[in-house]
Amino acid sequence: SKAGTLFCFLVDASGSMALHRMRQAKGAVNALLQQAYVHRDQVALLAFRGERADVLMPPSQSVELAKRALDVLPTGGGTPLAAALLGAFQMAEQARSRGIHQTTLVLITDGRPNVPLNFDPQQAKQERLAQAREEVERLSGRLRAAGIGAVVIDTQRSFVSRGEAQQLATWLGGRYVYLPQGRGEEIAQAVLNASGDR
Repeated sequence: SKAGTLFCFLVDASGSMALHRMRQAKGAVNALLQQAYVHRDQVALLAFRGERADVLMPPSQSVELAKRALDVLPTGGGTPLAAALLGAFQMAEQARSRGIHQTTLVLITDGRPNVPLNFDPQQAKQERLAQAREEVERLSGRLRAAGIGAVVIDTQRSFVSRGEAQQLATWLGGRYVYLPQGRGEEIAQAVLNASGDR
């Protein structure tokens, strides 16, 4: 019996686009969970904002749990992307120990980290940005080396995306999808296409 895939959603709950991203994530999670039973897939949910990333839902097949988790999410603040990647790495390792060997990260973000792992409010802004970016690049390399798949859904709404999410996908060795207005079903389909095993 096939153990299925763990789809680990990392939702950027920072800044002004947060509510839009939440709606996208909600639809995508629901659409994937509709198919999860067939493939024995599981879905997990991390949200990152402020100075940390929180596990809203550990790996599960429950549509109800996912809905509840996404409904109570606070939004706004900085973008601690490195913390989210670290959390996802740990979750993938735990899943592996339980026999789920395939993990695909689904990042719904504009890809602009601005909060390093050890946040120091005294640190100069430029230094902080450089450190946050360097950490994201390093952790992305670790995830890629561990064979963890990734799909980066770019939600940047401005006329031209500034390329940060594309850079992130490159570091992760994953797929980049630009879906600023993407509905949940479209995102779910993009994720399944990128996973390539459907």
